[in-house]
Amino acid sequence: MDTDTSDLLPISDESKFLNQPHKERWEKLRPIIVPLYMTKKGPEGKSLTITQVSAFMKTHYRFHAAESEYKNWFRKWGVRKRILTSEKNAIVSILGKRTYPGTSTSDITLGENKKVEKKQLRRYLSDQVRVAAQNHLERVPGVLLSYNLPYAAYIRASGLSSSNHSSPFTALGASPTYLTVHSPKDPRSPGEPAAPASPTMQLVREKLALDRASLFLQGRTKELLGTCGKEDRITLVNYFNDLNLYTFITTKYWGKGPRPWTAELVAALTSGSIENAAPLPPISDESSPGALIPEPEIPTQLCNWVVHILGDGVDTKEPEESDEERYFEIDKPRTWKNWPKDVAAGGAEAFARTFSKSIEEGAFSLASPDDLPLSLKAITQSVLQDSELLVVDACKAAIMAGNGTLVSSLCKEARKGFGYDLSAKIYSIHPFHLAAAYIDGGRSCCLVMESILVALGPGSLLRYNVNDLGHTVLDSLMVSILRSHTKISPDLVSRNFDPPDRFPGEEKCICGRWDADSPAVRQLFAQGFPRIPSSWKHMFCHTSVQAICHNVISLFGSPAIRLINADSGLFTRRCVECGLELRLGPLHTLVVVTFYLASRGMPGETLFGALALLVCLLSLGADPYLTKQISVGEILGNLPQDTCTHEPMNALDLMQAVPGDFVSGWTVECQTGWRCMLEVFCLAMGAGSDSTGDSRAPHELRGSIAEDHDWRRRQNYTSYSTCSLETRFGLHSGWLGLPCLDPKLGTVWAIIQTEFLTYRRIEAEDPWTSERFSMDALKDWLAGDVEELDMALMHGMVNTRSSCGWFESPSKTTGVIELTKHLSLFPCVEEVCKFPFTNMLGKEAETRGMYIVDYDSEGDSDSDDSDSDGYESVDESDEDDM
Repeated sequence: MDTDTSDLLPISDESKFLNQPHKERWEKLRPIIVPLYMTKKGPEGKSLTITQVSAFMKTHYRFHAAESEYKNWFRKWGVRKRILTSEKNAIVSILGKRTYPGTSTSDITLGENKKVEKKQLRRYLSDQVRVAAQNHLERVPGVLLSYNLPYAAYIRASGLSSSNHSSPFTALGASPTYLTVHSPKDPRSPGEPAAPASPTMQLVREKLALDRASLFLQGRTKELLGTCGKEDRITLVNYFNDLNLYTFITTKYWGKGPRPWTAELVAALTSGSIENAAPLPPISDESSPGALIPEPEIPTQLCNWVVHILGDGVDTKEPEESDEERYFEIDKPRTWKNWPKDVAAGGAEAFARTFSKSIEEGAFSLASPDDLPLSLKAITQSVLQDSELLVVDACKAAIMAGNGTLVSSLCKEARKGFGYDLSAKIYSIHPFHLAAAYIDGGRSCCLVMESILVALGPGSLLRYNVNDLGHTVLDSLMVSILRSHTKISPDLVSRNFDPPDRFPGEEKCICGRWDADSPAVRQLFAQGFPRIPSSWKHMFCHTSVQAICHNVISLFGSPAIRLINADSGLFTRRCVECGLELRLGPLHTLVVVTFYLASRGMPGETLFGALALLVCLLSLGADPYLTKQISVGEILGNLPQDTCTHEPMNALDLMQAVPGDFVSGWTVECQTGWRCMLEVFCLAMGAGSDSTGDSRAPHELRGSIAEDHDWRRRQNYTSYSTCSLETRFGLHSGWLGLPCLDPKLGTVWAIIQTEFLTYRRIEAEDPWTSERFSMDALKDWLAGDVEELDMALMHGMVNTRSSCGWFESPSKTTGVIELTKHLSLFPCVEEVCKFPFTNMLGKEAETRGMYIVDYDSEGDSDSDDSDSDGYESVDESDEDDM
């Protein structure tokens, strides 16, 4: 036979190993047999068959073996000519990451001298590309908006940054050990154009682009980035971060201002002016934040706010409309005119079309789509061919942007237009948790959560209270408190966050001082910092307190009230001795949150917000007797963990177990707030003694009462037959089963609501609570040191209320919104004030205030007087109304 095997011929009798046993000669002759079989030594440049190999070895090495023996040894050595599908995909991935223009399949060797068979690979790639072109790629709900950080900030948040200069993605995209990659130098001279890729390499890149598009649409981000080289990773993450920001801005301001938005307008808004509209240079270093971008200014410490006000209690002006698109002040959104009604009338359908068009045309980014390392065509086809998921993606955008009206119309369209299947897809983005993470007390308060509940039905929370992280919706609200008002790191709160070093909703300030489109936030992220620095934060303020409490009321002042005592997924621990998982109840979690507000909170913290949330939860049925296995040392990190230290505790037990050395190290204000919470727990747990004749202390009552799981029935301490909420509306004994608290707790709840509904700091020097409210006076009264609660709010300022602390509107036929939609128990300003004394409708409200109009139950909450966002900025003309 005409073969080129001269390099494999024996050079001496010793090289034939004739004196070795037959079995041992296999390994000795392996360097001859394997290349003989695998490389192209046969006629016409083909590899030899096993028959030809056997004949060659007999003739030249006097090695006699049956063909079946060769097959067994080849199997043992892992030698084969056929390329497996996994190997073909690995070849595609490795070649695809190499940007050298002359890259070829000849640069890769499989196993022992096994060259890649181009025809076999090309046939496989052609089949794969053809099949992919015929079928649109599946995508998971919400994935289009999952890139909310630029590249440098993303890798730090994901824990992928490294202290050295090696790429953190090396392990993710490493070449398999069975592949050998040769790296020839670029033969071109400087300036010489690259030769066109071979047909096989063109197919390799097309197949890889489709694979990457599939990984993107499935949300497998780390795997996707592992298939890319560094420059491709930067391009990909920053491009889809541009999409996220563009969609956020379009959604947030839908119905006013520019139409449509462009990448240039987005750059102008996020830089603060047209003059500064050049996009920020992205930092690409994977090891440290960048230093090339100016340090962003620290946002103001003064909150924005939302005022709930009765529709007939304010003279709302018809919003101005304009068809002029060119001239407006980009950095002053409050001055933008509303779109004409005929333009804005499209609502959810028009927004979904705009969202789809932006993805298809790529107008959201200044980067070229041609530079993307994946198939944008395949992504666009997936978007266009699945209108249901497009609505889901639009819902996610509207929730994150805080546009309650758009959330409502999108959810309704999803539920009514597509039926149950799409409703299940909407739940897969966890809309309630998303609303809790992106809560905005300075712009929308509880409007987004209310919109979701109204559109999906108040009972929808019963099925979807826990998300894929194991967190309840109440947990998500607790996380928003910790994220915004403490220095605690995410890993101490939950080990399930993804990315692990970042709280959900980090780019959103709960009290409205910054948002995802704020220039300071964009500069911070561009520098490579994924989290908001502590210097930007402040104490748990009244705007945050109102937003948290109102969202809690929205959630649990409904058929979902039974979920208020669901186990928490935060601060979970596992006993290292016995392996028991230690989970907290909701009030236990609040105690831990309060601990961190006091110990790792911001200057000025008083724990007013924690106290407000405690009374709010108790008023809705949170069970202070609920007992959980808890290790104080595990949670606070102050005790050895080599023995079982957990024991059954209720929330009061947990508070009392916090070492005194911790508490004494807090500020006086936090110690006072902590004492108020202790007294509230004692009052809630011991208030039944007057009616039952049981004089036992709370800790003595705990064991016997805890056996009765009907906490909601037990909590009706007073004879609720005399409570106005029962006599007028049957809210205590009826379908809702709202607890009727002790009148003393009712008084606390009423004055707390009045305080956070009527006061904000106007100047930086102003106190965090008004002169009308006193935590010291409240502490003395709760502790029984004084008989009367002596603070200004108790002297004829607070309006008529029920004995359990809920306010009743003199202007409504009921004290709550009609139950035909969703029960709402949070009052408007007019309902808590006996006379006007709020400072939230003055001159400062023009730039810092918004109001949500609460129409009479017979009115229309979607009237034409309401802003396209579902809320309105406070006008100077409204100042005299309160």
